[in-house]
Amino acid sequence: GATVAEYLQQHGIINLITPESFYLASSIKISFIIAYLEFCNNAHNVIAKHTMLRCYNQLFQLENDSTDFEILFSQFIETGKHNAHGVDEMAIALINHFKINTTPDAYITRFMDVLHQLRNTNIITLPAILQWWADNKYSEAASVILPEDYNAISIMTIHKSKGLQFPIVMMPFLNWSVKPKSNEVIWVQTPDEPFNNSIIPV
Repeated sequence: GATVAEYLQQHGIINLITPESFYLASSIKISFIIAYLEFCNNAHNVIAKHTMLRCYNQLFQLENDSTDFEILFSQFIETGKHNAHGVDEMAIALINHFKINTTPDAYITRFMDVLHQLRNTNIITLPAILQWWADNKYSEAASVILPEDYNAISIMTIHKSKGLQFPIVMMPFLNWSVKPKSNEVIWVQTPDEPFNNSIIPV
């Protein structure tokens, strides 16, 4: 799926829906925000600092390692906005300071909705929210909700497409033989005893 998506994007087709594209974690802007929150939670988190720099460089198309962390965030830290009381306020302060939502972004909008929903379920503290994120970042709860009439190309496996119907279907990579060659061996597994602990050549 990633190979197909990359090919389409290189040819100017950017409205794509893949199994991974729904996740908030797939957005570089959300990764930037999460890394910032992780750094606020633990200022000694080196991984969070490097993630913030990597995301910043990608967001603004800078050369890798071209940005100094202290210089980048010193002005933001001096504003005192990073000491906002609520996690949602911290996120908004970061978003506004670095202007990463100058045009409406579905991922940021959904992320702020998630923070609001967590507050309503009494998940308020920064450590609790980060733990929730670690447990749910690849789940429907942390995914963008797209309208049914969203005009985009859906990339999915044959298995996932069962029962669905589309006016146009493209199937890439159909250049293999359905019959194995005489010199090829297929390795299979079976739940049946006594072969269930082995991989069997056929």
